[in-house]
Amino acid sequence: MYAEETGTSTIVVPVGDLGYSLGTPGEDLITPNASDTTFVAGDPANPRSRLINLYEWGQCYVFNNETLVLERHTAPTGTVSPGSYALQCGTPTQHGYRHIENEHQAQWEQKRISFSVGGSWDDLMNGMVKLALNNPQYSKIQAGSKACYQGTYPVQWSPYCPWQSVTVIVSTNNKRIITAFPALHC
Repeated sequence: MYAEETGTSTIVVPVGDLGYSLGTPGEDLITPNASDTTFVAGDPANPRSRLINLYEWGQCYVFNNETLVLERHTAPTGTVSPGSYALQCGTPTQHGYRHIENEHQAQWEQKRISFSVGGSWDDLMNGMVKLALNNPQYSKIQAGSKACYQGTYPVQWSPYCPWQSVTVIVSTNNKRIITAFPALHC
């Protein structure tokens, strides 16, 4: 067993024969063994073992820390709402990772399987969110202090290099990602 101290609480994780090694808090706690070459993260230029590591998972699902930042992506100057946007743990019904998981995980997983991309649904989603925010093909302001970014991009880390559409909705006043799904719908 491995115990992770988080303030006054402890997360206990079975280690056993999982084929994974543990890191330190604040980094990826679980990373694939060096011999595992089947995993491809959402952003092959800067691969992580997973979008959400064990420490972050505990914060999101055990402690319900909805403001914990998992990733940051930047919309450049010249778009409708430039700046850095946080993908937070969020909530199942309002925003962030848990909202995307609750509403769109099945869609992202279907795309990941059809593209023969390793990793998990959220790695593909995170890579596509980065593309849409960093280089949007279309963006517009929406009601309720929101902006929509979208585009169709090559999934370069798939052996087939297919093209995939993505829409990302952000909160312009809270500077966070509300949702992301694999379709064009601003």
